[in-house]
Amino acid sequence: MCPLNTRPKTLAYCIMSALINWVNVQPFLLYFSALLYSVPLLFPYCFWWVTFLVPPFFLYSVRTIKPTFFKGFIWGALVVLGYSSSFLVGIFSLLRSAYVYRCIVVCVIVCILAAWSGIWFWGMHYMLPTQTHKYGKIWLWGVTLWVYLCWMEYGCLVVCGRFEGVCIANLLVPLIQCPSLLYFAPTIGVPGLLGALVLSGIAGVLYCLRPTWHGLVLLCVGIFFWLSGFLIYRIETHQDAAYCDTGYYDTADRDQRTIQHNVWTRDVRVIPERFQERGVPFATAHAIRDAIHACIRCNPEVKIIIFPESAVVDPQAMILFEQLWQQETWAQRVHVFVGSFSWQGAQYCNTVYWLYNRRVQRKIHKNHASPLTERMPFVGASCGLQRLFFCRSPEINPMVDIPREMCWFDELKLSGVPYICSELFFNNQPHDDHAATIIALCNDVWVSERGAQHMYRCAQFKALLWQRDIVYCTYRHHAFLRRQRLLGL
Repeated sequence: MCPLNTRPKTLAYCIMSALINWVNVQPFLLYFSALLYSVPLLFPYCFWWVTFLVPPFFLYSVRTIKPTFFKGFIWGALVVLGYSSSFLVGIFSLLRSAYVYRCIVVCVIVCILAAWSGIWFWGMHYMLPTQTHKYGKIWLWGVTLWVYLCWMEYGCLVVCGRFEGVCIANLLVPLIQCPSLLYFAPTIGVPGLLGALVLSGIAGVLYCLRPTWHGLVLLCVGIFFWLSGFLIYRIETHQDAAYCDTGYYDTADRDQRTIQHNVWTRDVRVIPERFQERGVPFATAHAIRDAIHACIRCNPEVKIIIFPESAVVDPQAMILFEQLWQQETWAQRVHVFVGSFSWQGAQYCNTVYWLYNRRVQRKIHKNHASPLTERMPFVGASCGLQRLFFCRSPEINPMVDIPREMCWFDELKLSGVPYICSELFFNNQPHDDHAATIIALCNDVWVSERGAQHMYRCAQFKALLWQRDIVYCTYRHHAFLRRQRLLGL
């Protein structure tokens, strides 16, 4: 029951206050908001809409607590364990050491990511006393929440030697289940959408605590922003319902893009096989050739065959396969992309081989290496962690100085730019100057099925954010992701 000697509150305020008094543990709602953060990322098909509840629930839970580094660290650890559990298990399985060392490495990763939220709460401990306005603290928490979300997206891995973040922590990714809500993503980017999300949460909390017309106007502005993108998207879809790709009203251009969509979906095949044998390059080369033969027999009209990233582990096997390729008659009419490795002098590279017309047209070397799984950061190297991750193969050297060129398929009237796994997920902007379709060769066998689905949704989000069509090829998923409506899902 609400006290009679105080200002009347809303029903939501009374319910949440009664819940706090019943639990009698103030940080309970704070830690529950950390679990709520992970719900839309883990279960997006049913709970993508929970994304809109995360900011207001968090802001309501922190409005009266005394922030400390420990509380922020625990909150961040719960968040990290929630959204990255599949990837942490994958890293655990990649390690070649005793279980105790594996657990230590995983705990260190969680602690590094959780430390950022601890630093955030520690800073708020000194900033909150400067706010004298009754609701100034909520605004300050909201602004710093936006900074934290942007930092996790763009810079939280700076300790690994490169200014980059983790896209799997992006709260906007689950909204790909309703892509019309992301209509303004190409215009205002991720920071703009995160700002709109947090601003809507601030408006909801302020109106819940004190229903004034100022809070009502702010709440209506937030709702109008998300609904306007939804309605504009639906109107454009209705106007161009006869075509799969919306937003193109030039007939010639629209027809050309429809033809390209048909080619990418009809004439491209992915062979999700891995050839992990080492020391038997001759047998591996013949196994690759047999896999291509089987694919052509089942799909006589196939034009492009793609093996995902790291399909061939032994670089020597690819050298022998190049010799076998020159002897095949069908090698003149089929483009083949094979994810493998190569030595460029003393540098070990993650490489995609593009073969056509009985020869290797080009070797595309990866210009980004994922921390821990492909390269060891300086901090880990100083602790001697190389032998835990790279006891069977050397570290990957990113070829950052080599520009990425397009692959032209003249007979198909198509063009594409190969991206190799982390080049798609870790880059904030496309690292090429072309507008061609992205051919993304990725490796998702080291994570669970849930982690592979999360990678797939991140690729969908990149297609919409960058406004680039993506041919997504992994061992578990392969689809043509349209930049407008994400068809082929």
